[in-house]
Amino acid sequence: MIFNYSLRVLVGLSLMFSSAYSWSLNVEEFQQYCDKSKLDSAFCQSYLGGAMDAIAVMNDEAKRTGNEIYCVHEKEIFNAPEMMDYILAQPSRFHKKNAILPLLDYLKAKGGCGDI
Repeated sequence: MIFNYSLRVLVGLSLMFSSAYSWSLNVEEFQQYCDKSKLDSAFCQSYLGGAMDAIAVMNDEAKRTGNEIYCVHEKEIFNAPEMMDYILAQPSRFHKKNAILPLLDYLKAKGGCGDI
């Protein structure tokens, strides 16, 4: 279990923070790689797990200045299947944008307390 979590975090963070020459996943690509039939794939789990970890770190840092992204506890807001559904159901406004943007939108809608 710990290995699986560590692998997800490592892959997710690698996808998010790799070199400047790498690509980031936009919502359209996320929808292709992580449609309903592939939600349990290692790639989708890793991407979302890494994103949630990175956002939690950002939120912890933002607390120092009173600019939190969300104000509820992670256990209440970090629901992976619900987050995946939210990304997959996004309108065209996120279509060609980074897949992290709908996650931030989701967090703001579900427990937001700061401006994103």
